[in-house]
Order: sequence, then structure tokens, then C-alpha cells
Amino acid sequence: MAHLIALGCDQRDEAVRAGAAGATTLVFRDGELSFPGDSQHPPKEQLRPLVEAFEIEENDVIIVGSGLSYDVAERGAVSASLALGSDSAQCWQEGSQIISRDTGAEELKCLALAVHELVGRLPLSMRSRNQYGVRCEGGGIIDTDYTGPVMEEALRRNCIVRKTAPSGAYAGVPVVAVPIMKNREAVAVISVVDITKGPVFEILHRIKRDREE
Repeated sequence: MAHLIALGCDQRDEAVRAGAAGATTLVFRDGELSFPGDSQHPPKEQLRPLVEAFEIEENDVIIVGSGLSYDVAERGAVSASLALGSDSAQCWQEGSQIISRDTGAEELKCLALAVHELVGRLPLSMRSRNQYGVRCEGGGIIDTDYTGPVMEEALRRNCIVRKTAPSGAYAGVPVVAVPIMKNREAVAVISVVDITKGPVFEILHRIKRDREE
């Protein structure tokens, strides 16, 4: 995405239009985060945990919103990020079909990826009641035939479920699963790593460590 950035002014303006005070844009080039169009580099020590936890890669972009409240700043950053990608806009334009209990993984991809970006690329999964779905990590789809025990419980009970996953890809990791309701029935569910149960860097590091072992 870095090739879409000039000086970061467009991202600042998008954030302001969304109600934020502004936004700061950083690009990852040659193994370092820097301000676009500027030779100045932020302190490496402060940004190293961010780079390592989110596995930032060459030409990735980070947009940090600013505002009088966290919500306003977040809205500005998200609006600026979404405005960057014409591919994301195309997904929303094409996604006119309402999610149903039979929606398949292919139809869920765009929505799942959009939400995945909104939550800072935290591991995220989405499925319908009758079809297995998708699993997102690191900005992409890594599984198109996925379900998990916490997701299945949310579908079965028709309510939000927060618990440590007893098995599956995220066994031992706190997860929150939120059902999408229609006529008092959960027709689909979205789940994400529950960062309220511990520091996000620790949770993501644990997932990465468990996979390597």
C-alpha cells in the first residue's frame, strides 16, 4: 500500500472529514518505519514492539488518527485507511447480498477482511450457521473451511460468548464470538482474539509461539 502514499496529506484530510483532528502516516520501507516523503525516522526502540507484534512487512502503511477522544481518533484512522484501497471499496460495492444461514466462505471474504483491518489485523474468523467460513490473519485469508468451538457455541446459544478456546487453531487463547442475528436466530458469527483478557502483544506472541512449537 505504500505506493499509494505521497506525503500523507490525503490521509490527514480523510481523517479530518471523518471528524478527527488529523492523522499521522508511516510507511515501512527498507526494514524501517518512516514518514512518507521525509528522511526523518521515528525512534526505532518505541516502534519495534509494534513491528514485531503485527508482523509489518515491506511497503505496509500505518495510519494513526488524532482527536479529542479515542473513538474520534479511531474513526479518523479507519476512514483514512479505507479510502486508500480501491479494492476495499469494490468489495463493499459488490457485497449486496444479505448474510444468511447458508452464506458460504467465498461470499464472506470481503466483509471478513474489512473487519479484520478495522480491528488492527487481530486474528479473526467468520462463518454462517450452515457453512464453515474464513479465518484471517496478517491481512489475508488463511483458511476457507474454518470453524471453532467458541463460534459454534455462539451459534448454538444465540448470544455473545467470551471464553478461552478449548481446542482448535486458537486453543488456550481468549476469544470473543459475536452472532449476527436475524429473527432472533444467529445466522452467522464473527470471532476475534479477545484483547480485553490480556495485553495484545502477549496474546499475539503466544499464538505465534504455539504455532512454531
